[in-house]
Amino acid sequence: MFDKLIDFFLWIVRLFRSRPRLSVEYASRGGSSSAGSPNKLTVRWHYRVTITNLSKEDALDLTVIRTNIPELEKLGVHHLKGLDHLELKRQLVKELDKETVVSARHDFHGVLEPTELKELVLVLRYKSDSGVTSYTSYTRSRENPNTWSFRQPKPV
Repeated sequence: MFDKLIDFFLWIVRLFRSRPRLSVEYASRGGSSSAGSPNKLTVRWHYRVTITNLSKEDALDLTVIRTNIPELEKLGVHHLKGLDHLELKRQLVKELDKETVVSARHDFHGVLEPTELKELVLVLRYKSDSGVTSYTSYTRSRENPNTWSFRQPKPV
């Protein structure tokens, strides 16, 4: 009886230890501006979000459950193999006053960077081969932007 209890305990430990663990990184890819409506400039911020599977376990049913940037809601994949990564190259477009852009000296990822990118939030849900659901919560503005859990993170 005691042996079966130990075997069951070890099975539970293996079930939760061998799980995918996804990490998210943000990188600026520059910016640009072009003429817009009178006294306005169309500003484009180019950025890259990389999702990396840090484990050998595949991440299945990969889904974005929360983000502050609608373009990141659809990843284009539902499965991320172990030790693989997914690179999402995106751009955010806004019209700004021409004077604001010129006075900031086209500092796209400093003074002109929009709140959506400064405070980027991305919460991912995925499953292991054994069906255990895990979450990665990424918030760019935190000192340690990635957190992992078995429970769905609460909105901030």
